Amino acid sequence: MSPGGRITAANPALAVLTGYGIEALLTRPAVSLAAAADVPELRRAFRQALAGAPQTRDLNCLRADSTQVEVQLTLLPQIADDRIAGVHGIMRDVSQRRRDERRIVYLANHDPLTGLPNRNLLQDRMQHAIEQAHRHRTRLGVLFMDLNRFKVINDSLGHDKGDQLLGVVADRLRKAVREADTVARLGGDDFGVLMEDVKHADQVRLFATGLLEAICKPVDLDGQTVSVSTSIGAAMYPDDGADPGALLKHADLAMYAAKDAGLGQFRFYEAEMNVRALSQLWREHGLRRAIADGELVLHYQPRLDLATNRLVAVEALVRWEHPERGLIYPASFIELAEEIGIIGSLGEWVLQSACRQIRAWRDLGLHPIKVSVNVSPLQLYSEGFCDVVARALAQSSLEPGTLELEITENSLMENIDTISIGLDALRRLGVGMSIDDFGTGYSSLSYLKRLPIDTLKIDKSFIKDIPGDEDDAAIVRATIAMAHSMQLRVVAEGVTTFDQVWMLKAEGCDEIQGYLLCQPLAPAEMESYFRTCALRGIQYAWAH
Repeated sequence: MSPGGRITAANPALAVLTGYGIEALLTRPAVSLAAAADVPELRRAFRQALAGAPQTRDLNCLRADSTQVEVQLTLLPQIADDRIAGVHGIMRDVSQRRRDERRIVYLANHDPLTGLPNRNLLQDRMQHAIEQAHRHRTRLGVLFMDLNRFKVINDSLGHDKGDQLLGVVADRLRKAVREADTVARLGGDDFGVLMEDVKHADQVRLFATGLLEAICKPVDLDGQTVSVSTSIGAAMYPDDGADPGALLKHADLAMYAAKDAGLGQFRFYEAEMNVRALSQLWREHGLRRAIADGELVLHYQPRLDLATNRLVAVEALVRWEHPERGLIYPASFIELAEEIGIIGSLGEWVLQSACRQIRAWRDLGLHPIKVSVNVSPLQLYSEGFCDVVARALAQSSLEPGTLELEITENSLMENIDTISIGLDALRRLGVGMSIDDFGTGYSSLSYLKRLPIDTLKIDKSFIKDIPGDEDDAAIVRATIAMAHSMQLRVVAEGVTTFDQVWMLKAEGCDEIQGYLLCQPLAPAEMESYFRTCALRGIQYAWAH
């Protein structure tokens, strides 16, 4: 290029790159090959090269057809007779390399499934927003949300449907946030939202309430309709933290508080949540240790056949014998076991222990009875659960009919199609199946007819006020009639009075279970109960 910036020589490669013929390039101003936005920078680089300093710039080259291509331009002083006579330019097409670099940067900062910013980009934006908020004395809101029972959907419908659901949730979040806000996927089924320029906390609360409503709307996943709720926690800058890490941590703690309050709830962060979080951490650690250290025990509660006045089954109920807190009931740790992914090992321990106990009692002369074991839907969804059941029976040399598995009605209705597949496999194995807590969910006859169920257990909430409460009595009466029409046995749970027994027997209820017979007992106490049944007017005896 001449000192005046005109092209004085060009090779074929430049002609191909720019789309101009060599003749058209000669004497053309070099700046005419630069996109308008890059012309000032090219002029500066040319002046510095003409002054003797080599230059390299990344520019957009304007081609003959008005398209642009990313290039790297190197300008070298052209020296002749010890003076700078012009500038020699070398132009390289770097568009593919730049695209690759941008792709790498994008992947480093965005979630590949949903296209949302990831945790890394969210924290960068949070840091910038914090600096701006500090400068202008404004507030920020940080929301942390988690989809409730997403694992159940993922395990039951498959990961492809789970990914599809995450995409729908991401789209709903995009539409819900303001243009200045950032919504990010933090991993798994966790999402975060950064709200900038917040005037007051109620603004965050109102926004979170809208998100709760938006997320819970039904989703069609290739013909399968599912609903999912979310739990949301929020932290405020500067009240709840002065850096991204603290704000996200505190919003996460608030989210867990919302989850504890019930599905589809929202909570602001409070300082006491740190104490509860530490307690939760110790609970998780303790529960993992409990399985390994043998702190779990089974208690057993008998079931009585009303027609024969004979004990026909026991329900195995897991307890945690905590070294410091004493006996802990399953309502306090089963959900935790599901959350931290150890329900499978816990459930397998319960099955094996219950079967071993029945075997031990039989070896002592106990007449054959069934043992019922509660199972989590997560166990039914997992691959190989049927093998776990078969192994527990085989190790104790028990026939499959000895074992009955119980699943709650609410769990059953969450995904009846997938659960029915698991139940069918267990039925083929020969294991009995029952619906626990019947009446608390939303089952219909059409659903029940599709399932390989042997027994309905009427929830104790309908038993406690009969026969005095006419509404509960009518529900119990109708449930017994319905079950018998479908050839199902009926067990009434929570029986505590003889008046309840007389009504249940009159209505044809098959079995009862509850404190009128006895509370759940440790194995040694249960054995003593068996041996002394006759003293209680119950027909039962040992073989020898």
